[in-house]
Amino acid sequence: YDLLLEATGWDCVNVGEEVAQPLADMMESRMGVSVKALADVYFELRKPVVDYRHHDARELIPEDLDLLEAAPRELRGSGFGTPLGLLEEGVVVCGMVSRRIVAIAHSCAISGGFADIGVYTSSESRGRGFATACASMVAGRLQTMGLIPVWSTAEYNTPSNRIARKLGFEPVSRRVYLSPARQGAESAQNGGTDGHPWCEER
Repeated sequence: YDLLLEATGWDCVNVGEEVAQPLADMMESRMGVSVKALADVYFELRKPVVDYRHHDARELIPEDLDLLEAAPRELRGSGFGTPLGLLEEGVVVCGMVSRRIVAIAHSCAISGGFADIGVYTSSESRGRGFATACASMVAGRLQTMGLIPVWSTAEYNTPSNRIARKLGFEPVSRRVYLSPARQGAESAQNGGTDGHPWCEER
């Protein structure tokens, strides 16, 4: 808790389950605000990904930068500093309708032999198999690169949990996001992603 007092500009803290409740109680007592807890599930894919395809999904390359930059913010992905960095250093697969991005799956971080996958589908295009197909293609590509795909999502995010398991990911650990209500409310208005209403997406 003393470290949190020294830090500035934070909206939430991610901790192990075993310390989540004691820390939340301490935060509420010392900060004088309620603290919300959000359980997060972490998955790994250590076997070949279940292969799903979609005729309107394809991998983007650096020459597709204009398409990525023209997409709404939540469909541009994150990581690697810039959209061009993401295309050059990461793996990006998008669902496309009339040369417009409607879904994205991408590696948002690569470190130590692991690659974290982020997924988002526009509300009007959900239920059409884009997320499953795009994530499958990204995971498969990462595996050919010798990387282990990983996935994290809020426990309550049923669609994300379902896709992870459908592709063969297996849960390996759980952590908890703690957010003071006064900060969480403000951050939630900014539109957190991937089921984390107080913490911006991986």
